[in-house]
Amino acid sequence: MGQMPKVLWKPIQNCRTATHDHRLLADAQVSPSTLLGGRHDCRDSPYFGGDRRINGIQAWKCGRISWRHISHIRSYLGLAHEFEQNNDGRVISMDVAIVGGGPAGISAAIWCRRLGLNPTIYERESRLGGQLQQISLPIVDLPGQLEISASQVLHGLIAHAERMSIPISLQSRVIGWSGTRVTLQDGRTISADRVIYAPGLRNRCLDTPGQEWISDASTGEILDAGRSPILVVGGGDRALEAACRLAEAELQVVLVHWRKEFSARGQFQDRLRSLPVDILREAQVTAISQDGHGYQVRISTDSHHVRTVSVADILVRIGMEPDIEPGFAIGVPQETVPSHPRHDLLVAGDATLPPAYRSLVAAYASGMQAAKFLVMNE
Repeated sequence: MGQMPKVLWKPIQNCRTATHDHRLLADAQVSPSTLLGGRHDCRDSPYFGGDRRINGIQAWKCGRISWRHISHIRSYLGLAHEFEQNNDGRVISMDVAIVGGGPAGISAAIWCRRLGLNPTIYERESRLGGQLQQISLPIVDLPGQLEISASQVLHGLIAHAERMSIPISLQSRVIGWSGTRVTLQDGRTISADRVIYAPGLRNRCLDTPGQEWISDASTGEILDAGRSPILVVGGGDRALEAACRLAEAELQVVLVHWRKEFSARGQFQDRLRSLPVDILREAQVTAISQDGHGYQVRISTDSHHVRTVSVADILVRIGMEPDIEPGFAIGVPQETVPSHPRHDLLVAGDATLPPAYRSLVAAYASGMQAAKFLVMNE
């Protein structure tokens, strides 16, 4: 039997056709012959991963399956729109397609549902969360929460989406978009009345030969690995905070900044002064190569002095930029994307905000604003 395609996960309770009342798997792209006797990966929390396997739906396992059963299941799950066949494959029709499963995308989905729309979230990664997956320190500036971890915030968002029966499709990367038609990498095509794009942010890369070798490891992951020395590039809050955390864990740290003065807040600069960090100011990384133990990095200064350092890992913290998929073909003039770049597309989240105003609360609010805009401008 062939591999099952990507699925929409939906919470379910008291469904007599299910052998397991925690999650029900339904995807009308699958033919009855594919489903007969089938088993499929099901996870206690598919958004975080796992490897526990269970049977999906009793009717499928027993072989008593027909398109009438699938239609009934889809109706039960609130997936009112049916699939259409065309020459390019199946087309999924829906009210609102939300591309991006970070805080802004989940917020937009919750508000769409509350306002009477039927949204579906499409996330390119294998789990939800966006930048929440990169935060290892406690969050202390979320109103109403004195201190909360990023994983707790994400669990709450997922539970809220599940409670509101919002379909979520993981590993669904967009490779093309035209108006209300969105094409996914796995061959699916989405035809949505409305599209909300919540792309999130990505770390800005160095414009340096060899930068493609740099891993995307977070500060927490580097701390867990315990290898050193570590090269940190940047002079803002994120760079100095990372350098301080690594040095406080007794790892050897080299900090490179292209200016003479740091732009980070005073509290981080004060913290840095008391730590044994090798600081190179007015310096730039000019080349990176791999060796058997990590990286060889060439660093040039304004005095034309060149220094080569051997490091176990590299953290580039020189700012963040909108993480736009090429398929959406949205120009990014500076550091932000317009919230309404075209008449048929809404953009939500940090990508629409200046760096100084990016926050978890602002992402929530941006998702709400996108949902309300749809309803108010029908």
